[in-house]
Amino acid sequence: MVAVRLTGILAALVIACGSTVAAAAQDAEKAIEIGTMFNTTGMIAPLGAPSDKGAKLAIAEINDNGGVLGRKLLQKDAPTNSVLSDIHAASHTLVSDNPDLVGVVGFVDSGSVLAAAPDIVDAKMTFITSGATSPQLPSEVPTYLYLACFGDNVQAAAAAQWVYEEQKARYVTVYVETDKLYPRLLQGYFRASFEMYGGVVRAVHAVDPSDRTGKIQLPHTSDVVFLSTESAENALVIIKKLREHGYEGLIVGGDGYDAPEVWAENPDIGEIVYTTHAYLGESNKNEQVRAFVSAYEAAYPGEKPTAFAALAYDAIGLVKAAIEGAGDATREGLLNGLGGIEDYQGVTGLISYPQGSRIPVKSVTIMGVDKGNLNFLGEITPRLVPTP
Repeated sequence: MVAVRLTGILAALVIACGSTVAAAAQDAEKAIEIGTMFNTTGMIAPLGAPSDKGAKLAIAEINDNGGVLGRKLLQKDAPTNSVLSDIHAASHTLVSDNPDLVGVVGFVDSGSVLAAAPDIVDAKMTFITSGATSPQLPSEVPTYLYLACFGDNVQAAAAAQWVYEEQKARYVTVYVETDKLYPRLLQGYFRASFEMYGGVVRAVHAVDPSDRTGKIQLPHTSDVVFLSTESAENALVIIKKLREHGYEGLIVGGDGYDAPEVWAENPDIGEIVYTTHAYLGESNKNEQVRAFVSAYEAAYPGEKPTAFAALAYDAIGLVKAAIEGAGDATREGLLNGLGGIEDYQGVTGLISYPQGSRIPVKSVTIMGVDKGNLNFLGEITPRLVPTP
């Protein structure tokens, strides 16, 4: 009887061990699910659609090169329009229909991030925004939200430093699209930083791109105009008004201007400068940048990548780096791994998360617009940055 019992126990152990090994092998083969959400239609689509394509390219390349910890990345894509209620509904569906999601990458604006965040955070998933630059977002979405991009306070400070030191401007007039969060934040940080350098803000004017009356207040006795709008399309409306009323001076803006097709279609517009996340032009000989541009153009014939496509590409790269750094392809592994990232070399620059920060340390690219063409003017890591 004893021998029979021992034989039975040994058999059970063999079966159990076999099951464990089989389960481990099956788990190793199982894809790592990552959600993606971008505004591919609607007002934000000029920035969201290329972001979506950059994320898809990164996932394809990672899978072609062995995956993450030997496992494929499985994209669960939830493209949206630019309506906040629809974004919230899409986020809820994405999370509820995909219980194995490790995390979510997406969006280029704060409104979309905040609309999508509740369901993602309730599921204790990491949410990486590729392009929403509000430095207030980490406090608004505690613990689980990381930015792959710089904060608005950093890009505004870079613009202020460039205007004050490179252009020797001492007086500026600010125009702001006041019904949008991003333009309000950006102009506030610019004003604070410009004044830190000793500059004077002559006036602040609210503008409405939907107002087609042609009326606008001119920037009297100012060296430069800082125009803070949601998008390049909206900026163009105000710029044309200013030019039609006789202002010919420099107009500076933020990364919402990074829509090359808008400027290419308006070659009569010049004296425009904006801050953004990366310069991808041919004169940038960085091997990683050139490889990204070539891969993007091969994947999407006839299209050229924008900095927002590169940001989303880098955000997916951060997912891979974080999981591999933690050695753990779970929600906890992704979250813990991101906090430990230091000097990740992305297309948009070197990315590190200082201890306790969920906003990376990154430089800011300065671009100029002249006769429909984009010109690289330099990179700045600003010295005087306003607090969020």
